[in-house]
Amino acid sequence: MTAPTLWYVNGLRTIARAGLGIAPVTGTLKAMFVKAAHVPDQDNHIFVTSVNANEATGTGVVAGGVTLASVTVTATGATNTVAIDAADITGISITGCYVVLYVDTGTAATSPLISITDLSEGTAADAVWTGVVWGTSGIVGLTAA
Repeated sequence: MTAPTLWYVNGLRTIARAGLGIAPVTGTLKAMFVKAAHVPDQDNHIFVTSVNANEATGTGVVAGGVTLASVTVTATGATNTVAIDAADITGISITGCYVVLYVDTGTAATSPLISITDLSEGTAADAVWTGVVWGTSGIVGLTAA
């Protein structure tokens, strides 16, 4: 089963505004691991300060998370989809439940959340992760209706 990934509402807003040249966010796309004690809130969690109280660190994962490599944004006209993808995360050992994608601006209070992936697939349980393999269609995507 593929772990579900959900957009943060304000993550969509951040991406749309940046695409229109309205207050674009400059920073680095990162993945932060978060423990099961975190209660996801797609509507009200906006910045890293909403999730970092339950941040997990471990081998290969420092505070602030992992900088994602080979980030791509792909638009596919035939399927009307846009996807964000990056290289899989390897060489880590961490106990957590969720992976939160965010744009690191250098300040937690202004670093917008983009998406959250439930590695526990709905069980809300921490487990040891030695890597994250993103789905074949990317980390997160949108389909135009």
